[in-house]
Amino acid sequence: MLPLTITRLTSDSPFTPAELVLQDIAHERIPGHLYKYRDTGENTKKIFTQSKLYFAKPHQFNDPFDCQLTIDTTCTKAELMHFIKRNNSHFSRAEGRRMVEKYMDNPSLLRTVVNEAARESLGRTGICCFGPNNHSLLMWAHYSDSHRGLCLKFDVAADPDAFVFPFKVKYRDNYPRLNHIRAPEGASVREMVTTKSKDWEYENEYRVMKFQDAGLHSFKKAALVGVTFGCKASDAFIKEIKTLAADNGFEHLTFDKAYPSQAKFAVSIRPI
Repeated sequence: MLPLTITRLTSDSPFTPAELVLQDIAHERIPGHLYKYRDTGENTKKIFTQSKLYFAKPHQFNDPFDCQLTIDTTCTKAELMHFIKRNNSHFSRAEGRRMVEKYMDNPSLLRTVVNEAARESLGRTGICCFGPNNHSLLMWAHYSDSHRGLCLKFDVAADPDAFVFPFKVKYRDNYPRLNHIRAPEGASVREMVTTKSKDWEYENEYRVMKFQDAGLHSFKKAALVGVTFGCKASDAFIKEIKTLAADNGFEHLTFDKAYPSQAKFAVSIRPI
């Protein structure tokens, strides 16, 4: 079953987005906690001093194949008219008909225009990436400065507005193919953002999107509930983060540290 937050984007609902997030947690459609692996840099420290998370634009991602889409513009005149009216509400019916005739006579131009529209919409969307746990060896290695950094634990229910909308990433061999004209509004952008190559399947990623709103977004301090330090985290870094937490209203945090397991390729998480 699709999370209600996904349905919310394509249909009316009597519930607010935050209420839908809470319902998804209650029905185990999304996890109650999300984890964010971070390095030892200044931007990590600013999370504690500013109580904000950065929602990046897709072009800032490290994977050039991320957020790709194969555009299909096959449609009827009626479907194209609906699409044009949806995106150009100020057009008169006569203007809409002229646009329909123009693009139906030139499919190549239609593909170009629709592709540019999808890219433009995607380019304004902010994305923050999370994982479902704090014990992934590859996530520690790739996103936490080779285990020198930390992993933040967020309680989604403590600030559901900050986590609207959490989408589970799908991993495939091919780019998603979607008809932007026939699809519900926002669906093609969502499909681009939530589809990645199978090579990244180990991330088991969730993405929170802010449509048309990239940049820094605040979260309630109560939502950040725990910090796990990596196996190679220095005593100085641990002390600095604990001091930042205490000085900026995060006295409630629990602190753990990852240690190499003595029996298998895994980390053991223990309080410190």
